[in-house]
Amino acid sequence: MSQYEYEGCTSTIVFAWTELNGDRFIQAGNVGDSSAIICRKGSFIPLTFDHKVKDNEQEHKRLRDMGIEMHEHQSRLHGLAICRTLGDHCLKKSNEKTGIIADPYVSEVVQIESGDILVVASDGLWDVLTFQRASEMVKDLANTTEMVRKLMNVALGHPECKDNVTIICSIMA
Repeated sequence: MSQYEYEGCTSTIVFAWTELNGDRFIQAGNVGDSSAIICRKGSFIPLTFDHKVKDNEQEHKRLRDMGIEMHEHQSRLHGLAICRTLGDHCLKKSNEKTGIIADPYVSEVVQIESGDILVVASDGLWDVLTFQRASEMVKDLANTTEMVRKLMNVALGHPECKDNVTIICSIMA
């Protein structure tokens, strides 16, 4: 296992279900900076919370409460841009307080409405596109292939896109 102690990743998981009365619901959890949103009629409902170090007061407070010194615009912790990851065992020694943890954010339960679109994507998309803009872009598209293609083309065509881009869209009809 020690050969993998320097490997790490982010994760977003989404759980959708239907109650006996036919009502449908969705809930998500994440670690890191991959994100999920529900697009609803050109607006959005966030299902995740980014655990980036940069400009994240909630994570800065958690880290300061652990006794870790944080500067106002600090963007990295032990070389990582995120402070919650899966893996990265070298930074999670039980006898050291590094601030790097795997505790996920878990969203509230959201009732699914007809026409809702789920978008799950890596930070390569969200670094160059807001949740609102993504919602506006997919709202009138007929199928998920078109949605993914449109979002991917915008991300990859953006001059500030410097990260991997992975996108999943699902019509929650």
